[in-house]
Amino acid sequence: RLEMSDDYKLEESRIKEFLDSEKNEDIVLLHKSAWKQKKEKVYTDCIGYVRKVYQKESGKLIGAIELEISNEQFAKLYQPVLNNGSRIWITVENQIISSDDKEELYKDLSGESWYTELRRAAYDEIAYKDTNKYIYFCKPYKEFGWNILCIASKTSYMKDVQRYAWIDIILG
Repeated sequence: RLEMSDDYKLEESRIKEFLDSEKNEDIVLLHKSAWKQKKEKVYTDCIGYVRKVYQKESGKLIGAIELEISNEQFAKLYQPVLNNGSRIWITVENQIISSDDKEELYKDLSGESWYTELRRAAYDEIAYKDTNKYIYFCKPYKEFGWNILCIASKTSYMKDVQRYAWIDIILG
């Protein structure tokens, strides 16, 4: 018997709303997956892609398919570039929707002055903010409605810049 959790009910209503909409595909932002339930009845934070499915001959809408990727798997995509306290976050409307640290998920960044400043500067392109300790980068992805933020320790970042400068000088 399938347990009707609140996450399942929310997912069901989200899919029904999508099927009634004019959209053929959509990105489902951070949510608790109703399908990726563990034995402990813990639902996984994930990001999804949903697309309508039509009957080939008649063109009649027959349902939807949703592909989900857990936040843990999504974060593994950018973990190789993280070092010395660097952070990469994906945000939507001031909220962190992807992070390699579960404690940061759903965190609201609207009260952070560096974030507000970066968002204003990064309306159409990459923006950065340099402080004494950190360098912040922000790249907007309007097609998804999200921003990718990178926070790097200034000392670590400058070591890499210096290394590449020397390589550039030596190689010409």
